[in-house]
Amino acid sequence: MGSVTAGMAATRPDVYACKQGFELKNSGRICKDVDECQKLGSRPCSQTCINTEGSYSYTCHAGYSLEPDGHACKATGTEPVLLVAIQCNLLLYGSRSFKEDILVTTDKNLIISSIDYDLMDQKVFWTDLGAEGIKWISMDTKKKVTVVKDVAAHTNQEPLFGCCIGR
Repeated sequence: MGSVTAGMAATRPDVYACKQGFELKNSGRICKDVDECQKLGSRPCSQTCINTEGSYSYTCHAGYSLEPDGHACKATGTEPVLLVAIQCNLLLYGSRSFKEDILVTTDKNLIISSIDYDLMDQKVFWTDLGAEGIKWISMDTKKKVTVVKDVAAHTNQEPLFGCCIGR
């Protein structure tokens, strides 16, 4: 009977089997570590697969945590949101939760045509096709303010886009 290597068990004389995480080499007497990260396919984990002797594990990059399923990584920290104007509503969509929140609803006849966001002051600016004014809402306090009234007289009701310059 030949020698038994790490990860090997003799099931009967001259018949060997490997423990989980190992496979028999061509000689049939030597067990070799299986690289599960390669064998399981190109993406067994959403980020990093680490092959170890007889096993493997998944890890996540900084800013992510491993989900309970042990395979997927989820971003940690504040959820990014997408600001969207749909007809008379300004909506916030959670990029991970897909949660939809209405930030502002205007008059049904006033379709929002332009939006802008001031990152420093955490304000959303908008105007509408009725062009009654340029307005903003604070993301923190939800306070609404009309900045400019009667925009139609100044813009011919063309869409208005702005940017916070000089910050």
